[in-house]
Parts: sequence; structure tokens; C-alpha cells
Amino acid sequence: MTSEIQPRTLKDSDAAQYIGMSESWLRQSRMRGSQEAPPYIKIGRSIRYLRDDLDAWLQEHRQPEDSSRSSRDQRRSHSVLSVSPNRDA
Repeated sequence: MTSEIQPRTLKDSDAAQYIGMSESWLRQSRMRGSQEAPPYIKIGRSIRYLRDDLDAWLQEHRQPEDSSRSSRDQRRSHSVLSVSPNRDA
């Protein structure tokens, strides 16, 4: 019985795909030391990302639903443009 082992760490390309960003953005934000970049691990010259850290980073960047926006969208979808026929034409 063989079971596939899921690695805890991801390379740049896999981490970028996992979070839905480009490799370039991930690399540049890491090199800038940006607070927007997900945490990473450096082992020698290798950079790796922990899945748990990426999940936490995604959760931290989740935006709450804007209730005013959703009510505005509801009003917009329920509004109906009524046009009366012009009898003078």
C-alpha cells in the first residue's frame, strides 16, 4: 500500500499558483521586503513557502463583504426601466 506524501513546502512557482498570483509578483514582493508578501523559509539559497503560512496569509487578506455594495447591487438588479409608448409619434 503506497500513499503519496504531500509536501509541506512549495517552490516559488507552486506557491504563486496556490495563491493565484504571478511568480514575478511573489519574487518581487519578497525581495522588496513588502508587508504584502507571504512569509517564506530560506534554506541555504532555496526559498520555500509553507502551505499553512499561505493559507493564513490568504485569510488575512480576505476582505469583508461590503454590505452597502451588496444592497446597492440588489437595488440595481431589482430596478426596472419602464418606458411608456409615445402616442404623439
